[in-house]
Amino acid sequence: MALISIGRTLDGVGRSAVLVERGHRTIEAYGSLLSTVKDAETGQRGYLLTGRVIYLQPYETANKSLGNQLANLRGLAAGDPDQTRKLSQVTSALTDKTKELARTVELARAGDRAGALAVVETNAGKVRMDRLRRLVGELVSEQRSALAQRRANFDAAQRRALLSAMAAAIAAVAAALTAAWALFRSGRRTERRLAASEAELSHRVAELAAIYDSAPVGLSYADRDLRYVTVNERLAAINGRSVDAHLGRTVGQVAPDIAEEVESIYRRVIETGEPALDVDIRSKASTGDGDARDYVANYWPVRDAAGAIIGVNVAIIDITDRKAAEAALAASEARLRAVYEAVPVGIVTADLPSGRITGGNSFTGEITGHPILLSPDIGGYDEWVSYHPDGSRVAGHEYPLARMALLGEEAPEIEVLYDRGGTRRWTRIMGRPVRDEAGSTVGGVVVLVDVDELRRARETLEQEVAARTADLATANTQLEAFAYTVSHDLRAPLRGMEGFARILLDDFAEALGDKGRRYAGRIVAAAERMEGLISDLLTFSRLQRVEVSLRSIDPSGIIHSAIEDVRGAPGGADALIEVEEPLPSVLAEPVVLGHVLANLLGNGVKFRREGAPARVRIWGERNDERVRLWVEDEGIGVDQEHAERIFGAFERLHGQEAYPGTGIGLAIVRAGAERMGGTVGLDITAERGARFWLELRAGSAPHSEGAGVG
Repeated sequence: MALISIGRTLDGVGRSAVLVERGHRTIEAYGSLLSTVKDAETGQRGYLLTGRVIYLQPYETANKSLGNQLANLRGLAAGDPDQTRKLSQVTSALTDKTKELARTVELARAGDRAGALAVVETNAGKVRMDRLRRLVGELVSEQRSALAQRRANFDAAQRRALLSAMAAAIAAVAAALTAAWALFRSGRRTERRLAASEAELSHRVAELAAIYDSAPVGLSYADRDLRYVTVNERLAAINGRSVDAHLGRTVGQVAPDIAEEVESIYRRVIETGEPALDVDIRSKASTGDGDARDYVANYWPVRDAAGAIIGVNVAIIDITDRKAAEAALAASEARLRAVYEAVPVGIVTADLPSGRITGGNSFTGEITGHPILLSPDIGGYDEWVSYHPDGSRVAGHEYPLARMALLGEEAPEIEVLYDRGGTRRWTRIMGRPVRDEAGSTVGGVVVLVDVDELRRARETLEQEVAARTADLATANTQLEAFAYTVSHDLRAPLRGMEGFARILLDDFAEALGDKGRRYAGRIVAAAERMEGLISDLLTFSRLQRVEVSLRSIDPSGIIHSAIEDVRGAPGGADALIEVEEPLPSVLAEPVVLGHVLANLLGNGVKFRREGAPARVRIWGERNDERVRLWVEDEGIGVDQEHAERIFGAFERLHGQEAYPGTGIGLAIVRAGAERMGGTVGLDITAERGARFWLELRAGSAPHSEGAGVG
């Protein structure tokens, strides 16, 4: 009977193993099917976009493979009506998808790529692919759940078979030994029967000993005095002693660190006849380094033919690694929970596609003003009360969790006025899907952030910005009026002074005498300087207010116009100016760029070395999305300590007599560069002269239209 029971148990183990193996193959087959469809879709898209036949190779290979893969899945589903029905749904979805792919490929082959792409843009292909993913995902998810149960059944059946075999083996050995001893003592049986029994017993013991010693669990049999009678190698290793060191010794002698605990279990089993199952034991016997290991032990009473208990069978399994994994998992979950509760945002989790709310952190209640509503499905989302900025109520299907459940993809975040029992606060809701290994959406996480203060502060700031913008517009209007006054009302008397002074010099020079002529010349020079100062101030002012409309231009034309202006100025006729063309295009406003380059060129010509002609070199270089225009001269240069100071208004490093000017030129350069979104600077590493750079965003073409100055 025992052998029949063991046979049945082993048969159950075999069936469980077959089911587990079939589950693995089914999951792999569905994953392979989905991957093949993705390959076909990739080949289709590559062909439609490029028109190159080589991109159809994965599409054609996938089409050839799909039939065999479906046949394999039908074989795996045979005998399971539920799996067969669901495979039929997958087959239908797959047929729809392959027909859609074939239709677009045929259109493209016929020369109608635009028509094929129009089919793709209808989004029907994505809908079909999403349906196929969802069906496969549901099947795989069910298979994983079934597989987990089958694994558990297999492990349980395997354990029962092993323990049944061990118990039967030990009982058989004990019974055989008892019978042999009885035969020997009684002498009632013949030598022939005794020899036959001994031979049978020897054969049986050899078979059982092989099973016993190769078992992956620790096995032992102890008599009523708690002395080991049999021990396998695995149990000997668990106790950190050899097999011989166990035989004839008590449990307490072999494992003193757990003697009291274990011996009490042995005695209870012997006294009550009841097994002690799944007993946790912690021992340091086998480690040798002071670290304890964890085991689970099962104790069964062993009876003789008369039913009397003659000893205890024990099976011990080392679960240290499992315990460590469980502890690590628990610690990880504790850390995750700590973070989950510590972050100052609300977090809600849900199962998808059902939309069932599974939980959330405590901060969610603080944001919403009520406990988490554990909705059983998407229909329960209508219990949440919130409003759009226009005052309309947010429908349940508009929340990110609902959209992820319905669409199976990430939903955009929304900002709503969440009703907290009479008060409404701005709340930002963001959702992210949780996917399994097959890419199917199985869950969702939503984060809620209270942005009420931030939103209201932003609105206040926008109001303040609007008010200040209005003030600035008023100030600009006043500044423009002032600029007009400077330009018109102040220049008129200035020109009068200059004009009368020149008349004195031209018509009354003799009467004035040397001193009078000198004084009149100073009036003319002062008027000219004042005129230049007013002109530069007006230019500087306009640059602060001018509407800048950037466009891609070739700076060459502007540079050559600036060169002509410089040559017409005093001292510029003999200047040697070299432009290294072509120059990279820049994003600039032509008039503003003209002012900037004219001032840089004018400085290069003005600050020449005494007795030497002015030499200026202009070139450009592009670095990714930026362009630098360089203006280098061989003049008197700028000391490093003044490199930043020179860009300020009215900053002069030299006397008016040596180098006349207003001191505003480089301030105009900086203001113009900044108005165009650029920067300007001085390269202090130049060995001689001055080397200025102007950096702007790169234009769209090397030579664009609009190269003039307006």
